[in-house]
Amino acid sequence: MDLATSRDVNYEVYTHQKGSYHTTSRVLDECQTFVLHFGQWDLGYPRGYPTALADFEERLRGSIAWVRAHYPRRPVYLLPTNYVPLNCLTTNCPAHDWRTPPMVAAYHAIVTRTCDALGIGCIDTVDLQGPLWDASVDWNHPVPVALAAMARRIALRVTQGATAGHPEDGRAQSHRNTRVGVVEGTSLGSMRT
Repeated sequence: MDLATSRDVNYEVYTHQKGSYHTTSRVLDECQTFVLHFGQWDLGYPRGYPTALADFEERLRGSIAWVRAHYPRRPVYLLPTNYVPLNCLTTNCPAHDWRTPPMVAAYHAIVTRTCDALGIGCIDTVDLQGPLWDASVDWNHPVPVALAAMARRIALRVTQGATAGHPEDGRAQSHRNTRVGVVEGTSLGSMRT
């Protein structure tokens, strides 16, 4: 079930008041800003195969079209796919996980191209996580210092910046008064917790 076709898919949503929690898309009605993150599970684990680049781009565009159709006056931002260290799942033969630097870079290029083509904001955090990409404590997630820097950049961009497609949303906003929905994944099978 794709984000673009269902309001019953389970999403991980973050708001400053409730933190991170799982819900259906009905809660997205409360969001004033959308920060979308795609690619982690599309790169294979735990499905056992990666989403082809063309399919990833098509699903990404479909998800953005869904958000824009349902929330046309709300700004939308995209985040790049996070790098993860090489581990037994990525270096095994045959591989079980394709979140390798070349594949993550290919997905990131699609995210950047999609942002440019659709006129939405891309909050690039690669320079913040890149130097520590292989230092993950759990072999999956950026280290806390990188996460803190990423969160700061995202918060600043969302509260102070405009997206190319929504210039009226460029006014400075108080972070306390902005509900931000961070949605990860492009389908139920690729939701990231």
